[in-house]
Amino acid sequence: MLGLLEGDRMKKILAVFIAVMLLFFPPLLTFGSSLSENNTYNVSKIHLLIKDPRPLPYCFFPSFSLDGENIVFVQHSLSSEESICVVSSDGRNITTIYKNNSSIYHPKFSPDGDKIAFIEEVSNSTINESYSQICVFTKNSSWGNDNLKKESIYRIDTRDFSTSSIASIFWASDEKIIFGIYSPYSEKKGMWSMTQQGTNLTKLSSYIYNVISPDCKKTLKIMLDEGDEGAPELWIMNIDGSEQKRLLDSTWFPYEATFAPDGKVVFSAGRYSIHDMGTSPPNIWIMSQDGSNKRMLVPGDSFASGMGCLYPSVSPNMKKLVFTTTVGLLYYIDDPTGEWKDSDGDGVYDGIDGAPNDPYMGYIGENPTMSWIMKNIVPILAVVIVAIAVSVYVFKRRSESK
Repeated sequence: MLGLLEGDRMKKILAVFIAVMLLFFPPLLTFGSSLSENNTYNVSKIHLLIKDPRPLPYCFFPSFSLDGENIVFVQHSLSSEESICVVSSDGRNITTIYKNNSSIYHPKFSPDGDKIAFIEEVSNSTINESYSQICVFTKNSSWGNDNLKKESIYRIDTRDFSTSSIASIFWASDEKIIFGIYSPYSEKKGMWSMTQQGTNLTKLSSYIYNVISPDCKKTLKIMLDEGDEGAPELWIMNIDGSEQKRLLDSTWFPYEATFAPDGKVVFSAGRYSIHDMGTSPPNIWIMSQDGSNKRMLVPGDSFASGMGCLYPSVSPNMKKLVFTTTVGLLYYIDDPTGEWKDSDGDGVYDGIDGAPNDPYMGYIGENPTMSWIMKNIVPILAVVIVAIAVSVYVFKRRSESK
C-alpha cells in the first residue's frame, strides 16, 4: 500500500482524486446555495396552528370565517375518510362536524358564520352511483353540537367521466352561493348562482373562476399555456372574462391563488431552478393586482424535507395567514400591523427577513445543527471517501497487472 504513495503513482492518484471531486462537486453547490438562501429567513414567527393534543395530518383547504374567529378545513385520514373540521383561529377547540368516505373540497363559511358550504364527490360502485354535490351545514347553537343539519342543495351525476363536475364554490355577500361547473357542454360550463336552499339557479358566466375578489369585480385563474403542454400560468381578469392579464412570468410555477380581504393577490408558487432540474418548493407570496410589489410571506423551503406551502387563507383583519404544507400540516404566520411590509425592498416580508449576518435560523420541523451537518458536511465527506477509494482501487489494479 505504501508503494502506491510514492513518486509518479502518488501524482496519478491525486489526479484521479481531483477528477472525481470535480465530477461530484456541482451537486454540492446546490446544497450550499440552498443553505445560504435559508440563512436569511427568520422562521421563529411560523407556528403550527393545532398543537393539542397533536398536529392533525393531511389538512387541506383552510378558510377563515368572516369574523376571523374560526377556521374550517378538510382532514384526510389514513383510513381514507375525509372530515370537515372547525378550529378557533388560536388553534384551540377543534371540532369534527362531518366525516365520510367521500372526497370533500373547499369548505367555506357563510357571511353570517352560521353555515358551511362545501363540495362533496361520492362514488359507490356497488349501486353504480357517482355524483358531485354542493352541501350546506347549518350550525345548531355551536359547531360542536351533534345535531348539525346537512342539506344537499345541488347535485351532478358523474358516472360518465365526460359529464360535468363542480369545480369551485363561494358565498356572495347576499348569502347566495356561487359555484363553477366543468363540463363539455356549453350550456352547463361556467359560473352559476343559487340560493342556499338550491333555488333560483342562474348562469353568471361561461368562464370558470378559481376565486373571486372581495368586490366581486375580478377573478384569478390558473391556466395551462397553449396546448396544455406547459406549466401553469396565473391570470387576473374581470368577472366577464375581459381585460385578461398574466401576473407571473415563465420563471414561476403557481399552485394556488386567492384574494386577501384588501384585494391583494396571495399565492403559492415555486420557482424554476436549473440546479434542481425542476421547481423549488412552493413559497407563499403577496402582490398587488397588477403583479407589482411581490414579497414572500412564507419560505416553503425552510420546512423539513423540502416541504412547500399551499392553500393560503388570510384573516379578515389581514393580521394572520393560515396555510398547509405539502404533507398537510396546518401552520400560521401573523403580522400585528396587517400590512406585511417589506421595508428594505428585498422582496421578503420583514417578519421573516433576517439580517445578512444572522446565524442559521433553522429548518421548521428539524434540528438546525443536524440539518446543517446532513445537508453539507455528510455529502462532502461522502464524496471525499468515494474519490479516495476510487483512486486507490484504480492504481492498485494497475500495479497488480504490471
